[in-house]
Amino acid sequence: MLAVLADVNRHRQVPIRLREQDLFRMPRKRPVFCHACLGESLAVDPRGAVFPCGQTLGDPYFAAGTVWRPQFDRLAALRVFRPDAALCADCALKPVCPGDCPSRLHYNRHAHQMLVCQLYRTLYAHAAEHVSSTLKISPDATDTGSTADSQH
Repeated sequence: MLAVLADVNRHRQVPIRLREQDLFRMPRKRPVFCHACLGESLAVDPRGAVFPCGQTLGDPYFAAGTVWRPQFDRLAALRVFRPDAALCADCALKPVCPGDCPSRLHYNRHAHQMLVCQLYRTLYAHAAEHVSSTLKISPDATDTGSTADSQH
């Protein structure tokens, strides 16, 4: 998938970006998936109805008033939708994982939670492989900091 995306982007003036990949590049220790997770975003439909994000647009469950009378507490409705902590307990990516899209968790009812986990693991492995090859780190190096001797 990443190779195809890179190939497509070679032919585009403005590259297509994968949100999940961008999240791993963020300098924060534990990023959040999006601003809607924090109640810091909104989407407005053509009639002026307000929702926490574009994915929830039109869903009465997430209605948060109108642009003329917003219900700011309702904009934070997505905060309660988080990945199952038990599935994350032993994950090596837990310290840097942004979690999943809260609306996706709501609408899928956790049915496909492991799919995003596999995506993050793949992205992380790809990034680690790229860094290893760039810095000439031994493939069997562990997180203890051991690296292959530099070649001169």
